[in-house]
Amino acid sequence: MPRRIPIVSIVWSGAVEYSAGASAPATYGPRLRALAVYFLHVQHLPLARTAALLAEVYGMSVSQGFLVAVLADAGAKADPFTKKVRDALVGADVAHFDETGVRVAGSLWWLHSASTDKLTLLGAYARRGTTAMADLGVLPTFAGTAVHDGFFPYRRYDATHALCNAHHLRELVAVTDRDPTQAWATDLIEVLRAGNRAAHLFARSGVQTGDRIAVLCGNCAELLFAFFGSTKIGAIFLPLNFR
Repeated sequence: MPRRIPIVSIVWSGAVEYSAGASAPATYGPRLRALAVYFLHVQHLPLARTAALLAEVYGMSVSQGFLVAVLADAGAKADPFTKKVRDALVGADVAHFDETGVRVAGSLWWLHSASTDKLTLLGAYARRGTTAMADLGVLPTFAGTAVHDGFFPYRRYDATHALCNAHHLRELVAVTDRDPTQAWATDLIEVLRAGNRAAHLFARSGVQTGDRIAVLCGNCAELLFAFFGSTKIGAIFLPLNFR
């Protein structure tokens, strides 16, 4: 039998002031509420399993309705932070946009995302496309480079568009899985990966957007890798004639 860990805050409000978060003479405290949100949104436990876990491990019998209310309250309190994330994404020079299928109450929904290397904004919608993109609130006023999988509705927005190499790699792998004789797909996979490695090498060496990279070599695969790597980080590629 697991040891129960007391985390509930029982707040007496008879002849003293209410404690922060208390909405009744006896109520669950902020630690239990935070733990419930963690189980539901970080560990992705269903409502029923979260309620069972809280009852069995912590001795707190809560309803699924209570958990839904906790999530709504947490979402409302996160609104100011969400707005700051959205505003930062709108002002980013480069952002990645994607959409993927998820299950919501047994039905197919679409999880739209906008992200950089430090920020991610997610939204779940019954249908994917421009309505969901507009509601997420980044693309309508985004003026940077939008990296995506080529889904046509992205093109409706006035931004610089770039195709995502992670999607290219996935599609190329599918080609080789279906027909291993397609050597061109294997070669292109190596070109994209080598270009990515070159980009990381340049970045670690201190090369920044707008810097010039002079390359002195003959016509070889490495010249192509350096070109893709410099382009990826926004540097200017300068091939030099070795003759």
